[in-house]
Amino acid sequence: MEEKQLQMKIEQQEERIREIKAKDSESNFLIRDLQRVYQQQEAILEEILYYSKGTEAEYSARRSLQQLDEECREAFRTFEHGKEELSELVNESERARDQAEEDLLWLRKKEQEGKEDKDG
Repeated sequence: MEEKQLQMKIEQQEERIREIKAKDSESNFLIRDLQRVYQQQEAILEEILYYSKGTEAEYSARRSLQQLDEECREAFRTFEHGKEELSELVNESERARDQAEEDLLWLRKKEQEGKEDKDG
């Protein structure tokens, strides 16, 4: 690869890293929003439980709470898995960028050695 291609590769990897990190930040906001929604739903169901003791509505609310809890756990597992994948993508991009930087340094060193050989 020539120097210009290596520089472009480095820039592309850095841009990819920024994009992935931005998506990771967005996912944090989504997780917090989702958490808030689940908490609101839970509070509503808890209130229904309180006011419907001994009725069919109480049993229905209890089942809904259990389903909500399961949905919540599954959603957060999914988000966590996605965040792990984003982290791995960042690591891969950083390794590719680092390799391109090393290749660029090697190329410059070889070019410098070639110039010195011509001059010497």
